[in-house]
Amino acid sequence: MGSLPPQRNALISAVLSLNLMSPVALPVMAVPAYQVISREAAMQSAVEVQAEPGRSTAIDFSQAHERITYVLLADPSRLVYAANAPIASRQANTLFLRPIS
Repeated sequence: MGSLPPQRNALISAVLSLNLMSPVALPVMAVPAYQVISREAAMQSAVEVQAEPGRSTAIDFSQAHERITYVLLADPSRLVYAANAPIASRQANTLFLRPIS
């Protein structure tokens, strides 16, 4: 297998140099934007929910036709929540979590 022509080799070097010098933040780990947990899986064990800084995380029970009647945060100094309806109304089915910066 032969080497690339000089002009093609120079073009590849220039592209690599630009990519290496430009400051680009790459995510360490991709967090799925949407994850569906089956009712059976949720009933069998606890489901870990990732709350990323700068993002709201939604927990939606509408497809399961369930309502949220109580919320207990392990550490309320690190996380706040909101719901799509007042919890006391027993009509809320979506919970939004947001880390405190």
